[in-house]
Amino acid sequence: HPIYLGLVLLALGQALAFSSGLACLIVLVGIAPTFAWRARAEDTLLSRTFGGRYALYRRQTKIIIPNLF
Repeated sequence: HPIYLGLVLLALGQALAFSSGLACLIVLVGIAPTFAWRARAEDTLLSRTFGGRYALYRRQTKIIIPNLF
């Protein structure tokens, strides 16, 4: 789910660019946890849908940054 990391970094960058502490707080407390929840929900659905093939894919692919996390 590298797209979620990208979107969080984009939102955080905009918050920092506008020097908005409130926006930074919203990103860290609201947006980032929501994306983490969404990534886990997607993994559950994909696991149910594709079974063993998805399990093999997950072993070979990292969740946030490919080849790192």
